[in-house]
Amino acid sequence: MRYLTLGETLELYRKIIEQSGSSLGIRDLDALESAIAQPRMTFGGEDLYPTVVEKASALGFSLIMNHPFVDGNKRTSLCSRPLARRFEPRTIPPASQGDRPYSAFCNHRAQGISLQRRCSCQPS
Repeated sequence: MRYLTLGETLELYRKIIEQSGSSLGIRDLDALESAIAQPRMTFGGEDLYPTVVEKASALGFSLIMNHPFVDGNKRTSLCSRPLARRFEPRTIPPASQGDRPYSAFCNHRAQGISLQRRCSCQPS
């Protein structure tokens, strides 16, 4: 299985910030590296996130919760999930807070939705 690299994630982030006109900057590189590593985690030799959907959800969730960027964490998370699921370049869709998928995904933090619940409700 191929995972998103640090360089690919940073390039995705840069493109998102260019499109949105937000502030570009890394707040915490260790937090970013941790988020990118999350889908690869194992315990006792078994993947903690065995399916591609679970791995993509773990990446997206970790990017939001770790808050590695100055701005654009939720947008980067939202755009990284399809990339993580398909592992191929995609056009980054413009995301606005009025978009239903964007709002539903980004409001998880306020609603207290756990990673396990996010994984269980993702379509395959």
